[in-house]
Amino acid sequence: MAKAKDYIEEGKLEEARELLEKGLKILVNERGEGGDPSAEAIILARIGVVLKKQGKYKESVENYERLLELQMKTLGEDDPAVAMTLSHIGVGFFCQAKLKESMEKLERALEIQLDKLGENNLDTVNTYRHMGYVFREERKYENSETILRKCLEIQLQVLPHDHPDLALAYGDLASALQCQQKTAEAIKMRKNSLKSTLKHRGEWHPSLVMEYGNIGVLLKESGKLDQAEKMMNKALEIGKAVHETGGHEISIHTAATYRNIAIVYLDQGRLQDAIHANKEALLMHRRLLGDDHPRTQDTEKIHRHCLGILVEQRNRQN
Repeated sequence: MAKAKDYIEEGKLEEARELLEKGLKILVNERGEGGDPSAEAIILARIGVVLKKQGKYKESVENYERLLELQMKTLGEDDPAVAMTLSHIGVGFFCQAKLKESMEKLERALEIQLDKLGENNLDTVNTYRHMGYVFREERKYENSETILRKCLEIQLQVLPHDHPDLALAYGDLASALQCQQKTAEAIKMRKNSLKSTLKHRGEWHPSLVMEYGNIGVLLKESGKLDQAEKMMNKALEIGKAVHETGGHEISIHTAATYRNIAIVYLDQGRLQDAIHANKEALLMHRRLLGDDHPRTQDTEKIHRHCLGILVEQRNRQN
């Protein structure tokens, strides 16, 4: 399955999935004749990664549930590998905006991890992190800040202070702070995240779409519209350059940046630019998330708002 791993790293997700599913079919047939279930579990886990990268979250959850059933039969209900799969299922539910189901799986995963691995294990930290995301989407911002600050503190204890994974931890905490209008500390965390990403991943890494875009939002909230526009345009420049290889998540961040720069344009009185940018965001959100997703609906509200302003302007001219 080394070739499938190469395909995943190259962004050739359909090729990877096809190869993995062929291998899985062979292993399932062999398992019926006494084959190795651990090899089957490895392939199911990799298929789950591919499906998530493709944005096929429902299929990803179904795949991980199949893996979970296999693991519980072969490893028992309290094995760390079971916890990892539960965490993946929780993430899959989160990506479908099924927050209650997500938290249930994450809490069960955390229970196992705290018992078997301890709080300072990085798998445990990853589960904490996604619980923080759920709290944020539920608008429980203080809970989100508490748990994401815990993630950062643990990682600063167990990782070198210049480790690339700290970029995500700084950025996550910044998001929780930003939701509570703690702008000064949020900007500090964002700059730490950006600095780490530039150092370890270079100037064109897909994750910089999120880094520059989020700093742009904070600058916008501080009333620094020109600086915000500059940061968001940098995010969009990178997003356009890496759209074929960046993956589904980066495309979602690119869509969010189109929406956010539309709001900046509105504040600058540039209505036509706002309509154009938000239209791009709406098209991407519909394609990536579907019409019923909360982010798509928020973008539609901005679109209607822009059109309402346009109608008012034309009525005044007449």
